[in-house]
Amino acid sequence: MSTARELLGWASGVFSGAGRPEPELNAELLLEYVCDRPRLHFRIEAEETIPPSQETRFKRLARQRATGVPLAYITGFQHFRGLEIKVTRAVLIPRPETEELAGLILSGLVKYTSQSPLVLELCTGSGCLSCAIASEMPSCRVIASDISAPALRVARANAQRLGLDGRVAFKQSDFFKSLKGKTDCIAANPPYVPAGELLSAQKELSFEPALALDGGPDGLSAARKIITGAPAHLKPGGLLFLELGSGQARRLAREMDAKIWDNIVIARDLQGVERFLSAKLKTEAI
Repeated sequence: MSTARELLGWASGVFSGAGRPEPELNAELLLEYVCDRPRLHFRIEAEETIPPSQETRFKRLARQRATGVPLAYITGFQHFRGLEIKVTRAVLIPRPETEELAGLILSGLVKYTSQSPLVLELCTGSGCLSCAIASEMPSCRVIASDISAPALRVARANAQRLGLDGRVAFKQSDFFKSLKGKTDCIAANPPYVPAGELLSAQKELSFEPALALDGGPDGLSAARKIITGAPAHLKPGGLLFLELGSGQARRLAREMDAKIWDNIVIARDLQGVERFLSAKLKTEAI
């Protein structure tokens, strides 16, 4: 039998040798998951002996992680703005940048005139963004849409588990094709990786659904569809929020019709990347 210190050292070495990022943190998170104890516990009780069954499982999962399988797919969840979000290989793993997107949306909705805004999220995936908005703004109602039926099953399960299924509705749709009516806000973290970059992308991305990543030749195919279709699904003065790849927000902003959109704003993420694009539909646009 091995101690926690020995297992963490072994796993960190395996992860480092395989070129995985943050090897020590990954080792701690994996041991936390396998033993169902907070990782701080093993910093204090480093000499605690790990039961053989847990050691065997830990090493098996560590070898999976070393091949590049994202930790969230191994544990089956990812934390997102204080929520525990279930993930499977049918959905993109929630990123910190999308947590920032949620913050921008919530700030925008607070300033919006509607007391009970209706938000439409396209490309919802795991439903993390819709669940966060509904959780943090109880007066808000959300429609979460995705073309992928497996992704919607994951998103619906997350809303139900978090007690949000009464305020988050789900609709399968290829962007706006099956959607009717107007909303106060449209938000999306659409696929934005240029198709030519997918093959050369980091190993972890190869385990995530290509449907949630492939943004076409320049990465903006999905975003352009959203901007084109949004005016017909927004109330006058309605808000639009998008998460995009590096360099894409400024390019897309230049393409937006000034006769339709107002208050076009580009915001940087915490790493300084121009990551987010927001705009307001002009009241006379529709």
